[in-house]
Amino acid sequence: MPTPEFKGPIDLVDGENDLPFCQSSCFVPENKAEAVKGASYPSAREGSSSYILKGAGHGLNLHYGAGEAYKHMFEFIAKNGL
Repeated sequence: MPTPEFKGPIDLVDGENDLPFCQSSCFVPENKAEAVKGASYPSAREGSSSYILKGAGHGLNLHYGAGEAYKHMFEFIAKNGL
């Protein structure tokens, strides 16, 4: 559901093979995280971002590469002064 009234920064983080969210690869046929970010939060301010962890699925926290996703999240927080 679109949330045009939200004007803060958002960070959409997902695993590449998140079946419930992407129904297949989150990169096919496009970067689905970027598409959802723009469609759901059209007024999100500059500084918003998205990140897809390659090889991970819906249980992103359980993946060996989860630290990479957390690094991205902490950088997003620092960059936006949150």
